Amino acid sequence: MTQNIVAWSEVQVDLKAPPMSKGAFGYVYRAKSRGAPVALKLLLEGANYDPNAILHEIEVMSILKHPNVVLWMGMVTGGGRYGILMALEKQSLEEVLYRPNAPLDPLKKWKFTLEICRGMCWLYTHQVFHRDLKPDNILISQNEECKISDFGLSRILPAYESVSEKVAIGSRLWMSPEVLQGTNITSKADVYSFGLIVWQIFTQQALFKEYLDISPPAEALRAFFRGL
Repeated sequence: MTQNIVAWSEVQVDLKAPPMSKGAFGYVYRAKSRGAPVALKLLLEGANYDPNAILHEIEVMSILKHPNVVLWMGMVTGGGRYGILMALEKQSLEEVLYRPNAPLDPLKKWKFTLEICRGMCWLYTHQVFHRDLKPDNILISQNEECKISDFGLSRILPAYESVSEKVAIGSRLWMSPEVLQGTNITSKADVYSFGLIVWQIFTQQALFKEYLDISPPAEALRAFFRGL
């Protein structure tokens, strides 16, 4: 992996510009590396994160090379700061789904669904449990291809294994019941998240909008599951 280590002197980024998005451990900015446009995930200084977790994300991304998984281009290091360089994609699925007065063509909905599914199958083959699948973490390329991104919360989990978590990990609206309960969690939780994403693709509506006025969000989801 040493050939993919980049010095900060080789990266040009305007940190005063609005970030493109926020990932599990930091903000993502438009940048340039060695003259090429890239996306830079910059770790938040002083944020409460485990350095091993970001190194884990780098390790996971470095082995995942698939048309429907965002391309990892290198790690930026130096001066005690870390960054991740990724291919710069056009926009997120979240942005595409909720553009005002811009319904998606039915064929494009099927195309997006199949591409996300292919990316997930690739992750499953490599025993990668993403744990934070949602439209904001699905990027759309210039060629209108979906690419799964943000592996900050992912872990290696064989299909036959399950785990328990004291704290629910991920984005609550896309969490499966077992993730919320913290018991018997398997990589099938990603399939639950995928099902919700598919619903969003085909309806272009917000999830659980009848529960959005309930606070806190965790109580809203408990109310939803009580109603099942």
